[in-house]
Parts: sequence; structure tokens; C-alpha cells
Amino acid sequence: MSKGLVVVDSSVLIFLLESEPADTTRRRRWLGVQSCLEGLEREGTDLVIPAPAVAELESVSPQLDALAKRMYRFEVRAFDVQAALVAGRMLRATVSAGVRGDESKVRVKYDALIAATAVRWGAEAIVTTDTRGFAKYLDAVQSQVEIRFADGAKGQLAMMPKKQ
Repeated sequence: MSKGLVVVDSSVLIFLLESEPADTTRRRRWLGVQSCLEGLEREGTDLVIPAPAVAELESVSPQLDALAKRMYRFEVRAFDVQAALVAGRMLRATVSAGVRGDESKVRVKYDALIAATAVRWGAEAIVTTDTRGFAKYLDAVQSQVEIRFADGAKGQLAMMPKKQ
């Protein structure tokens, strides 16, 4: 019995491509991501990778063969017409509100597509290590999708509360 659906961001997938890092800070974050995903699996949560996250990962780190071997526990969900409509609303609202970040336009678009996929498929949360990307898009459509950060320092989830 599933306890819900959680979207896994490409920032988390990057950690799955690595062997255990030697660098202390990176290792702590890597362990946090591993612990986060294992905890969600123990709870019976369905872990979903949005198709745009796969595209983003391939664009920066062409190692999908390595990731495919570790993706057995995930389902890849399509970016379909409904997700495209949500993404359009998110982008229109953030642009017209003048919401800006220091990220590149390409990264912004991936974040919007991933957030839209989460909304479209009724995810309860997005799991990420990216502290900048998703809130503005979810807020733009008054989404109740939570943002959960894999906290490398504690190896647990840190949750950004839903807006009431």
C-alpha cells in the first residue's frame, strides 16, 4: 500500500551516480540523500522521477546508463499536456510577478517543468537538495506540494512547510 507519491529532483539523482565521496562535506550530503530515499522507501512512498529531471541530468552529466542501473526503485513520469499547462501557468505567474533568481534561464525552466510534473501527478512533495528552485513555481499556482530537502548534516528530511 502506497503512502503517497514523492517526486525526486535531478539534484538528488546526481548523488545516486556517485560512489561514496571522500570529501567530508560531499560525503555528508551523499549519506543524507541515501538516508532520505531509504526512509521514504521504508514508509512505502512511491518515488517518481519526472521526465524533465532525466533530461536535465543528461544535459549536465551524460551518465544515464549508470543511473538506469540504480533507477529500479523509481518510476519515470511523463511530462504531458496537463503538466505543460501547469508549467505555463507557473512561468507566466513568476515572470509577471517579477520573481527572479540568480539561476540560469535553462535551470529555471527545468525547475518549473519538474514542479509542474509534481503538481500534475498529485505528488505530496518534491525531494531535492536545491534550496532555491521550486517554491516560487509552486506558490505561483497555489500548490500544496511540499519541498523536502535531503539534509546532509542530519541525514534526515528537512521540510519546508506548506503555505496556509
